[in-house]
Amino acid sequence: MLPRFLLLLLCSLYFPPLLAQPEVEVNIEGVDGELRDNVMLMLSIAQQRNHPDLSAGRIARLHDKAPAEIRSALEPYGYYRPQIRAALSQEDEHWLAAYVIDPGPLLTITASHLRIEGAGAEEPAFQSALQDAQLSVGAPFLHSRYEELKTRLQRIADDLGYFDARWEEHQARVDLDSYGASIELVFNAGARYRFGDISIGGDIALDPALIRRYITFADDALFDTALLFDLQNALNQSDYFSVVDIKVERARAAAGRVPVSVNLGMRNRTRYAMGLGYGTDTGPRGTLKVERRYLNDQGHRLAAELKASPTHRSADLRYTIPLTQPRSDHVVTRAQYSVIDDDTTELLEVADEHVKGGWLRRYALSYQVDHFQQSISQLFIPSVAWSHISGDDPLRPDHGSRFSVDMRGSHRDQLSETSFLQTRVAGKYIIGAGAGRFITRADLGNTWTQEIDNLPPSLLFYAGGDYSVRGYAYRSIAPRNAQGETVGGKALVVGSLEYEFYLNEQWSAAVFYDAGNAYRHDPEPLRIGRGLGLRRKLPLGWLRVDAAQALSRSGDPWRLHITLGPDL
Repeated sequence: MLPRFLLLLLCSLYFPPLLAQPEVEVNIEGVDGELRDNVMLMLSIAQQRNHPDLSAGRIARLHDKAPAEIRSALEPYGYYRPQIRAALSQEDEHWLAAYVIDPGPLLTITASHLRIEGAGAEEPAFQSALQDAQLSVGAPFLHSRYEELKTRLQRIADDLGYFDARWEEHQARVDLDSYGASIELVFNAGARYRFGDISIGGDIALDPALIRRYITFADDALFDTALLFDLQNALNQSDYFSVVDIKVERARAAAGRVPVSVNLGMRNRTRYAMGLGYGTDTGPRGTLKVERRYLNDQGHRLAAELKASPTHRSADLRYTIPLTQPRSDHVVTRAQYSVIDDDTTELLEVADEHVKGGWLRRYALSYQVDHFQQSISQLFIPSVAWSHISGDDPLRPDHGSRFSVDMRGSHRDQLSETSFLQTRVAGKYIIGAGAGRFITRADLGNTWTQEIDNLPPSLLFYAGGDYSVRGYAYRSIAPRNAQGETVGGKALVVGSLEYEFYLNEQWSAAVFYDAGNAYRHDPEPLRIGRGLGLRRKLPLGWLRVDAAQALSRSGDPWRLHITLGPDL
């Protein structure tokens, strides 16, 4: 018996008995929201309730610490006189730690001295920070507001170039006897620095003079980090650079000026792109594009694009030259050859493009030769166009718009065989509503001419198709000749209203109503289409499948429309 007893004793020493893990429940009453969250965060008994070494003694010790931890959790929110009732109970291995908290009165500010000194004392950003701080006499003293003000003042100093800023005084005193707080904050902003030398380095293949034209501020302008962020964004969006690293050399600041270094790395000179798609207007389609991002040190670009489908084929060559303001101004020379059905268009164009406030303004001169119906048309066409696109999401905006205005014309005495003036206004507007969004679009055009029969199809209007009046074939709504072939109209009216409701993040359904027509002389009744649609979110945009009914045709036939692409 003795050896067996010794064996059991040794086992008990080396293998402690397996006991059930205590369960600890923490219950907080009297506070909620941020106060309760901070109390739970500060309570050791709440943070360690699942600790593997939890024991009855440890639970009791953690419970004894709880009142002090609760007070520490409430003080940053201005409560310095809380009343706390704590209770700890046990039933088998289940423990309940209950705390009833009366936070008491808020401690208020009895004295507040907030000052900005130095040359930047009147800086509006500093003064706005003081006014927003809510640290005036009589306000509750929240330690978070005090720290937020200190952080904000320092951030403003860094952002606006007050690099010598320093704290002359920063303290907050809490007097529990009088139950009040006094604040003393004195921030010496010093003087504001200006930009010094801006050096450009790195592995660059462009003329530094071109890169400097992206800088919109003067060499000695007052320092502002926002200007550097703007410069960084502009260089990134130029598509020349894969690396844009801008550093403020504060250690080399002298005589009130701070140098800035811009380190750049070039993108690959050539970019290739290929795309495949499908639309009921065109059938299967493919795109191949080759672009030279920079041909020389002046940043000239060259892009060639081929598109092909059963009904459309085109070859497009563009040469782009950045001007004095390369962010916004370019000259684009374009040569294009396109075929739609059996009609061909040859185009040579020079355009001046300018971007401002999200709007693209385009002045262009075009020489266009069309071959259609055994005829040849030669036109010299000046044009002007404005366009704008905005949205809160590139794929599925809850709020977004697209708008364009185009005016063009020619005169028989100016290298043209026909005189005409044409305007076209198109727009699309998306707004969230309920569990989905409304999508509206309109397309209006008109042509003033006495020689409508001499205009090529590329300058006439047609309706019907995936992006026009659904329920009708592509370009099927238009005036017809004696053989019943569509010949295009001089005026266009198209409108659409659609409601799309979300099924989940990937799927949505839609109902829509379209109306439109193209005509040559007097306005004609609108052709109506209505239907249902299903959408699927894909990396390249939305796959849209619409079943539309042509209400203006005998028998109200149905037609399927399939498209893929972004909303705007």
